[in-house]
Amino acid sequence: MHAELARRDPVMAARLRPNDTTRVGRALEVLESTGRSLAEWQRDGMPAVLDPAGTVRVFLTPERAELYRRIDARFDAMLEAGAVDEVRALDARGLDPLLPAMKAHGVPWLRRYLAGEIALAEAAEGGKMDTRRYTKRQVTWFRNQMPGWTWAAPADAEAAVLAQFSA
Repeated sequence: MHAELARRDPVMAARLRPNDTTRVGRALEVLESTGRSLAEWQRDGMPAVLDPAGTVRVFLTPERAELYRRIDARFDAMLEAGAVDEVRALDARGLDPLLPAMKAHGVPWLRRYLAGEIALAEAAEGGKMDTRRYTKRQVTWFRNQMPGWTWAAPADAEAAVLAQFSA
């Protein structure tokens, strides 16, 4: 795939490592879908949908303990709804373990459970732990991408919005 990208879009190919199959595939997908290089899209950006000067920017941040409780409850609900059977079906397809679906939160842990390597409780805790870590990385990413935004707990959102209107 990297060789094909190098042939069709040498700028993006130079930016990406050949073994970064996810990004190489995405660069090819963008090129195929739009006729434009991903590098062009990144350089040109997209016009703002809303005028930033006329918007109120509030990012809702639940308390970490509450967020983690909700992650755990959601993972438990997914298990009750048949996540183990879904992973069993994925395994039966013989998919490449490097595919995104095979690396989704909880899937590697549930595959280990299905292989008899660990107990279901350990698999569930591992999936929850991975999801919590991912959430923490997302918050860090958002903080760096959204300077100037007001961060507020959901219960304080209305007050945060009103405060921006009166500023």
